Formats: sequence, C-alpha cells, structure tokens
Amino acid sequence: MNATGPFSQRTAMILAATAGLAFLGYLALYIFGDLLGPGRSAGHHTFSQSAIGHHAFLQTLQRLGLPASIGRRQSGRRVGDNGLLIIAEPSPSTQGGVMAATMTGQVRVALVVLPKRWVPFGERDGDRVTGNGLYSERRIQNLLDRLGMPSVVHRSSSPQRAVRSPWPHLTLDVDNLQTLNAVNLTPVISTKDGVVFGFKNTGSRTIWFLSDPDLIANHGLGRGDNGVLAVRMVEHAYRGGPIVIDETVHGFTLDPSFVRQLFKPPLSAATFAAMAAIAFFLWSAAFRFGPPARRAGELGAGKEGLIENTAHLLDYGGFHASIARRYAMGLVTDAARRLHAPADAVAERRIAFLDRIGKARRTTEQLKTLMADLDRLNERSHAGRHAVMVVANRFYRWRQELIDGAGDNS
Repeated sequence: MNATGPFSQRTAMILAATAGLAFLGYLALYIFGDLLGPGRSAGHHTFSQSAIGHHAFLQTLQRLGLPASIGRRQSGRRVGDNGLLIIAEPSPSTQGGVMAATMTGQVRVALVVLPKRWVPFGERDGDRVTGNGLYSERRIQNLLDRLGMPSVVHRSSSPQRAVRSPWPHLTLDVDNLQTLNAVNLTPVISTKDGVVFGFKNTGSRTIWFLSDPDLIANHGLGRGDNGVLAVRMVEHAYRGGPIVIDETVHGFTLDPSFVRQLFKPPLSAATFAAMAAIAFFLWSAAFRFGPPARRAGELGAGKEGLIENTAHLLDYGGFHASIARRYAMGLVTDAARRLHAPADAVAERRIAFLDRIGKARRTTEQLKTLMADLDRLNERSHAGRHAVMVVANRFYRWRQELIDGAGDNS
C-alpha cells in the first residue's frame, strides 16, 4: 500500500489488464457462444456422441465429400430448390409434428427419419446414455398423420434383413426393426413386414421417409451394412445442392444477432476500426504525455514563489505602465546619487544636470526624451507588454552608459 492508493502501480496495471481480458472473453462468448454448439450431450441430434446420437452420421457424409451441414436457423431457406433437408427423429409430440410438417412444406426434397427410442431422465449420464425405451407405435403413427402420411407402424421381434432394394448385396442389422405400411408410400428398401425407406410425391415436392433411426444412430451405423446403406439412401434422395440436417426441431436454434453481424464482412472492417479508435483514446487518456501540468493557484515556497505570484497578479491587473514608471524613476534616482546631483534640485533641474553629463559622456539617449516617452506610455489606459519592455530597456541602457560611459568612453 502506498500514499496514493491501496495498490502499487504494477499491481493496478495487472488488475486492469486482467479485468480487460475478462471483459473481452465475456464479449466473445456473448457474441460467438452460440456458434460453438451446445457441447457434448446425450440426445437424438448431430451434436451427440452418445449411442442414440447422429454425430457419426454427419461426420460420415462430410468425409465422403457430401455438402452436409447442421441447420440451426432457417434450414429450409438454406436448402433452396435442389438441396436435401434431413429432419432426424423429430419429437412425436404435437409441437414436434407441427414443426416437422412446416419444414417439409418449405422445401422440394426432404428426408424425415422417424423417432423410435426415448431416454428416461435418470438414464442420462452427461454425454452417455445408460438405458432407453421404445416409443409406442401409436405415437409414431400420430406423428405420421401430422406429416400427411397415414401409416401403420410395425416392429419385428426378430432380426430382419432387407429383401427388396436397389442394393441386394447389402443387408440390414437392426434390432426391433421399425417399418411402415402406407398406401401412397413408394418403397425403395422394404422387408416382408413393411417399408424401411420410401418416398411420397406431393405436387413438386418429394418427402422421403426412413422408418428406423437405428440405421443412422451412432450405435447402429457400424453394424453390418448399415453405414453403407445410410449413405446410399442419402445419395438416392439427393438431387444436388446443400444437405442440411435440421436441429431446430431439437431446440438448437441460433437466434439472429445484430452484434454478431458487426463482426462479419463487410461491417467487420468498420467495427474493428472503431474499436481501434476507442482503444487509442483510452490509451491516450490513461497515460500522461510530457511533464505534469502545474495546478492553478499553486504557490511555490520561499521568496521566489512570492515574487513570482506578485508579478502574475500585477500582470493580470494590467499595471504594466505603472511598474515601468517606478522602475525608470528608480534608475534615475540611482544615477543621480552616483553622479552626486544636487540633493535639493527639482525634477527639471535634475534632468538637465543628468543630460549635461550624458552629453559629455555621449549617451545614445537623453533623459528628457525618455521621460517624455514614459509620460506618453502612462497616458495610455492599457499599455502592452512589448511597449513597456522597450521603454524599460531604453532607461536601463541610458543608466549604464551614463555611469560607465558609452562606446569608447566607457
């Protein structure tokens, strides 16, 4: 601790730097935190690396060169006319069905992966799933009704293999295989119990359905030929353009941010320029340039300070001519004393006496002329500093020449 504050200068600078970095970190997280994703968590989404998640499915598509990405805002607009929108395992609730139906109506080609499993609250352990159950077939059928696809959902109790598909050498390996039976659903992959992968045309739109999500889930993608079949199905439905796996149906919506737009081109250049200007202003205000300015009204100690303050007061009051007259008369009195002028001589006789001596000693100025200039200076209400200094210097030079002589007569 010192006399000026509780911290030393070094400690204060460290605290200020720490606070500044903390604020910048908070600002970065506030602006770009949503872009980092929700982190590792268990669920039916592409961020999940748990058994029921779709992270491996997304990575597989991207590594094979397919333009797959995650949609967290306006997924339908990102897909456009030629892209493929994938809605993987929407909630079988009313809200989930409405959201899925709305999005499928916004694009020309969509792939809906029906839900199958649910995880009780107590069976989630961070990013892991320790247990799960199966939705009832009735709940899946209600979801299909909202999507405009009335169907009967069937689950087999024994392992089933695809018997009809464009890829007869590939087989399914899924437990409790979930299939569909619908009148207006065209099958692509099917078993004796129903359709696994098929499509429905509605005007210019095509909606594809994958009945069992285990084919693309992390736990089932590596079983048998499931991974190859999953890629083949996407390629079969794909017409070109982007592939967007929507995650807004799972609550991972990325809200628009005006502040975030400021850090994207073309606004980023102006934003960084403004930040640099503010930083320079703060830096210039935090440190002093040059010696410290003397505080107004501060008096120095000793006679020198008293004299200097008196001079400032006289200068402020405008007494320049009066001071010059007192200075000049002091010089005249001193010269008369040194040259033994008559003590009882009046002012005119003393001036004449000193001028006679000055003429003999060849002074450049005559006292009579100097006194006349001094009188004219005093007649002016506000004589400038320069005029006063000129007259004062002439009196000083006259006194020096009168006493010591001018030029060669010194």
